Amino acid sequence: MADRTGFHACVAQPNTPETDLQPRVPHLVTFWTAGEEIAIRIMAEAPDDAIDKARRMTDEAIARHRV
Repeated sequence: MADRTGFHACVAQPNTPETDLQPRVPHLVTFWTAGEEIAIRIMAEAPDDAIDKARRMTDEAIARHRV
């Protein structure tokens, strides 16, 4: 597994009153690995939670979550 750097996360859709009530919402996480920018979608409580989850994912799991 190559080093992953430059993590950034944001919600995948705008917040609404309904999504504000949900414990987890879709987030887009982008990062760099082996000179390639990767974007994945993860269900998380907040952007920092999404980044933590992305850091722990295996390469195989990342391949399944790519957008």
